[in-house]
Amino acid sequence: MKKTLAVTMGAWVCAALALAGATGTASAADGVVGETYKHAKSALSKQGKSAHVVATVGDRREWNDCLVVTAVPAPELNAFGKKRGGHRVNLSLNCYASFSTYLEPGYSLESPEGRQMYEEALAKYRAAHAADG
Repeated sequence: MKKTLAVTMGAWVCAALALAGATGTASAADGVVGETYKHAKSALSKQGKSAHVVATVGDRREWNDCLVVTAVPAPELNAFGKKRGGHRVNLSLNCYASFSTYLEPGYSLESPEGRQMYEEALAKYRAAHAADG
């Protein structure tokens, strides 16, 4: 009974430590999500980290103008089990230029970015066509 209790407690302690460590690591890249890649790269560089793009969606913008949607610290070991140099942060970018329509891909109107882009485009359209009545 004591042995089972000790093993169970050990497992819970290991799980708690793993979660605590994972949470601390994941927060290391906070502050760059929602920023442009250009600003995120600069901010990470000031923290002594290097930015690496691992995924993109959309192809309507240059990378420097794309928005960072995820930022995750890279594993310390590469695919071959060798230790990497430096502190790397893996980034995913959203490179859509505008809100989506039935003709063009883009930000969903349900997203804050898509809604803002739509409202700005609608205001420009209304201002341009105000004289038309």
